[in-house]
Amino acid sequence: MRFSLCFVIWTIGALSQASSAGFGAVTALLPPGPQSLTPSGPRVAELGRFGIVSVTGQTFSEAVSAETLARPAYPWDVQLGVRTIAPVAKGDTLWVGFTARRLFTRQETGEALLELIVERSAKPHEKLLERALSVGPEWTRIAIPFVADRDAQTGELQLTLRLGYNPQSLEIGGLALLNHGSDVAPESLPRTDTSYEGSAPDHPWRAAAAARIDQLRKADLVVRVLDTQGRPVRGARVEVRMRRHAFGFGTAVQAARFGGPEADSPDNARYRETVERYFNKIVFENDLKWPQWAEETATGRERRQWIARTLDWAEQRRIPARGHVMVWPSWRYLPRSLRALESDPAALGSAMLDHIADQTGALGPRLAEWDVVNETYAHHQLLDLLGREAMADWFKAARAGAPTTRLYYNDYTMFSGEGPGSPSQHFHDTLRFLVGQGAPIGGIGEQGHFGGSPPPPPRVLETLDRFAV
Repeated sequence: MRFSLCFVIWTIGALSQASSAGFGAVTALLPPGPQSLTPSGPRVAELGRFGIVSVTGQTFSEAVSAETLARPAYPWDVQLGVRTIAPVAKGDTLWVGFTARRLFTRQETGEALLELIVERSAKPHEKLLERALSVGPEWTRIAIPFVADRDAQTGELQLTLRLGYNPQSLEIGGLALLNHGSDVAPESLPRTDTSYEGSAPDHPWRAAAAARIDQLRKADLVVRVLDTQGRPVRGARVEVRMRRHAFGFGTAVQAARFGGPEADSPDNARYRETVERYFNKIVFENDLKWPQWAEETATGRERRQWIARTLDWAEQRRIPARGHVMVWPSWRYLPRSLRALESDPAALGSAMLDHIADQTGALGPRLAEWDVVNETYAHHQLLDLLGREAMADWFKAARAGAPTTRLYYNDYTMFSGEGPGSPSQHFHDTLRFLVGQGAPIGGIGEQGHFGGSPPPPPRVLETLDRFAV
C-alpha cells in the first residue's frame, strides 16, 4: 500500500518530540517492544505460529512474526493482544499506529488480512475502535486517530490484532497506542490516507490513457440532414442518443431471477430491467459450477430450465453470455461423489470429460465464452492426481463440444508478485504450458481481486502486454 500523506511515525522514545511539536502531553498506553503482544484465541495454539524477528531499515529493530496455518471459523480464533498500562478518560483523543508487511498469503488479493480492535478487556468487550486492514509485501504504515467514548482504568482496555483468515504470514512492528488527551483534535494527527501509485490527477499515465481512448475507443460521427429534395438543411437541430455500447460491460447473474418460480416478482423484474439497462454481457455466477449443475434435488433438476430461460432472455436482447466454470480442480468445488474416485485416476479423468461433454452438449452453441479451468495456483488437487496435461484434455473436450465458443483459462494472480516462484509467474507459465500442449485456449480471465494496495496503472498495462505475447 502506498500513501500520499507523509506520516509522523511515533515510537515510545519519541514522546518528548511529540510534545514539543505541538501535540501536548502524550501518554503511552502500551508497554514497549513487540514482546508485549501475547497470542490468544480459541484455536491459536493449533493454527497460529509466532516469534520475534530482527528488522532493518525501519524505525524499530524488532517485529512480531505471525503466521496463520489454516483458516479458522472466526478471525478472533487466532490473534495477538496487549492490555493498556495507563488510564483513559471519555473524550480523550487516542492514536494507534504500527507498520506491517505480508510475507505469504493465500488471499486472492495477494495481501495479508488483519483486524485492529481496541476494546474493553472484560466481556462483553465493548469496542472503541474496529478496523479491517490489509497489507502487501512492502512495509505499510497504519495510523488511526479516534476518540475514546468511555472511561477506562489501567488494564481495562486491550488492543487486539485478529489474524484468523486464510493461511498467511506477516511481520508487525512499531506498535503504539497513544493518548493525546482531550485538547487535541483527531484530525490534527497523522492518519493513513489509502491511495495507490499514480493516483494523482496529473500523473503521466492518465494523459497516455486518454490518448489511447481517443485513438481506440472513439470515432467521428457525421450527420447530414437533407430535405425532401436532398438539399442540406441549415440550422437543423439534431439529437443523438447512444443505444448500445460497443465496449463490453458485463455482470454476473442468477438464473433463478430469470426463469425460477418467482421470476415474475417485482423484485426480479426490476433485477432484469437493471441488467438490460446497464450491461451488454452476462456471466452465470454459480449456476454452471459443477456442484450446482449436477445437484440431484428438485432445485437442481429445475436449474437447467432456469438457465435455458435466462439464455432465451439474453438472446432476444443480443446480450452474449459467458459460462463459469467447467473445472475448478479442488475437492472443495467439485461434487462430493467424485471423492470416491480419488484412488482411481483413470475413472476420475473419464468423469471430468463426461462432465464437460454434458455441459457443452446442453449449452455449447448458446454461450459466447466459457471458463474451462479456474484458479489452479491455489486449487490444484485434481492436477496433483491427474497431471497438468489433464488441463489440455479438458480444453480439447470443451472445443469438441462447443466449437464456436471462445474458451478461457481463469485465475486471479496476474498482478500478484513478480519473477520466479511468484503467483503471477505461475499464471504465465500455466498459459505457456497449455499453449505448448495444443490447448485451444482463446483468452485469459483475470479476476482483478485487488485489496488495499492495487497495482499502479502503468504496471497493469505492462503486465497485460506481457501476458498478451
